[in-house]
Amino acid sequence: AEYIIRTNEYLKRVLLITYSHVFLDEFQDTTKIQYELIKTCFMNTNTNVTAVGDKKQRIMLWAGALKIVFEDYCLDFQATKSSLLINHRSAPKLVKLQKMMYAILKDDTKGTTCSERWDQDEGTIKLYKFDNDILEAEVIANDILQLVSSGTELKEICILSRQKPEQYTKKLMNKLNALGIRARLEEK
Repeated sequence: AEYIIRTNEYLKRVLLITYSHVFLDEFQDTTKIQYELIKTCFMNTNTNVTAVGDKKQRIMLWAGALKIVFEDYCLDFQATKSSLLINHRSAPKLVKLQKMMYAILKDDTKGTTCSERWDQDEGTIKLYKFDNDILEAEVIANDILQLVSSGTELKEICILSRQKPEQYTKKLMNKLNALGIRARLEEK
């Protein structure tokens, strides 16, 4: 695709006439091939190109995502960098934990705050360290049982796993089933 656009000026002009604005989401996972296509199509043109992403959410380096794609983009497109400062999705206690984690990663949070819709005491954070997956499954299953017993609806409970959820959740789902709590893998 990049070669066709680079060698066919008519096709490139049609592209530029068609797209006055381009929005690139999850830009932190852009590969070299994808970035070359973006540059061939829109660099040094009047098209307004906006790239959005978060380096802390980068998950595709193993698949060829460019580690410095934001820096390259700022140079190549003379882009202005802006940071979002209000977190609308996370409760205050979670934002506080995120900021501590970012500090450990030497990443500046630039005054990130949570939305005013939250009360400052909202949110619950628990940090566990387990010696084995059986104990982990037991403790988490009991935490979920407590939540459900205190009125939290099951649809409001979600466990995120970094990878291989079918392996990670097997013992946990068995514990939940033993407690009479229905659980499922969302990908299924």
